[in-house]
Amino acid sequence: GEDTTSVLNGFTITGGSGTYNSYSKDIEGGGVFIYNSGARICNNRITGNYLYNNDLEIDGLAGAGILFGGDGVTSIESWVIIEGNEIFGNGVNAVEGWACAGGIGVKGFHQDSRAIIKENIIRDNNLATYLTGMGGGIAIENCNALIQGNSIRNNIITAFALGTAIGGGIAQDNHPELS
Repeated sequence: GEDTTSVLNGFTITGGSGTYNSYSKDIEGGGVFIYNSGARICNNRITGNYLYNNDLEIDGLAGAGILFGGDGVTSIESWVIIEGNEIFGNGVNAVEGWACAGGIGVKGFHQDSRAIIKENIIRDNNLATYLTGMGGGIAIENCNALIQGNSIRNNIITAFALGTAIGGGIAQDNHPELS
């Protein structure tokens, strides 16, 4: 896999609808999808990316703006640095299945994987679910992460019917280290 010397710098990323991950049966990474690998994502505008699910065969949706994740089988340590980006106006709508991360999603897949998320503007992202949803702005799951100096505002998470919503700004689940 790649590492943080693989750089995505200075782009506008818009209009993404995610990638179907046959391993996890999820739709992931609307704007940027980093899978079993590492990267440095800096100085980009990531906006207008949407994940949608009304299919019972799909388990969930993750990371409308950015998703860093993997299959949990590949034995590689990966790092991601997400720095100086404006991540706004992205959305997740899960009529079926769970949902996480309107802005940035980090799903740990190796015990030594790390995420550094710093000095980004993460705003006006939306997540709606009928089941469980977490992280309108940022969702971190099973990964060590440093979140520093970000502006996180006006991110919305909504649960309909019997759903559960956790963390409009930041949600974390099962973290060895979050600082």
